[in-house]
Amino acid sequence: MYRENYHSMELPELFREEAATIESLYLYKGEMVSFEPTEHVLWIVKKGSFSLVFANGKKEFIQNGQLFFLPIGSVCTLTIEQGSHLTGFYLPDCLALCEYFLPSGLANKKSAWNTSFNPVEIAPLIWEYCRHLHILFEECQVSAAFRRIKIYELFYLLKSCYTPQELAGLFYPVLRKESSFAKFIYTNYMHVKTVQELASAANMSLKSFENRFNLVFGTSPGRWMIGKKGKKFCGKLFLLTCLLR
Repeated sequence: MYRENYHSMELPELFREEAATIESLYLYKGEMVSFEPTEHVLWIVKKGSFSLVFANGKKEFIQNGQLFFLPIGSVCTLTIEQGSHLTGFYLPDCLALCEYFLPSGLANKKSAWNTSFNPVEIAPLIWEYCRHLHILFEECQVSAAFRRIKIYELFYLLKSCYTPQELAGLFYPVLRKESSFAKFIYTNYMHVKTVQELASAANMSLKSFENRFNLVFGTSPGRWMIGKKGKKFCGKLFLLTCLLR
């Protein structure tokens, strides 16, 4: 099954080697940026404001001093209202982190939220800690093990600074069962040739798989796979062309 038993893991194995990477975005007024993260991302808005429009047409307004979470595969567009600076922490095993570090039963609290997007105000302690993390991750040569420890600490701080209800709202997208399905798709779609193979890898019938895929991604698995593989192929072809010049 695609559902992993995270509780059977030892703590040091929660992360893969490429985990806990960081990205900074500096965006200008009027600029539009399309997102479709291939990992879970925890974003900190350090400056400015912008609107966030999801694929289903839902619109959210985000401003300076807020913390928000975008799950893997969440297609959205940012329209910058004021010059903005965002820092994102990529968390490949966010579900494992939530289950290990945050209060138990968060998944049961998510029913209190009517939306799948619930930003929170950045607590002063979180703001200061993330500022130091930004410097460490971007300007210093630190090991993967050190990065893991720092992200563990971040989740401990989240637990101390926010109520279980706030954390359930913030991480709602990864706590719902669709999140593990989306992660399974992104991990495996390049290793199969057909939708049937992908459905078999998920231990699902083709019809059940297609229904679930449409629910999570809003399109058919065949169309989605062709689009994704086509983009990857074009990217590799462009790189090869540049190298041959």
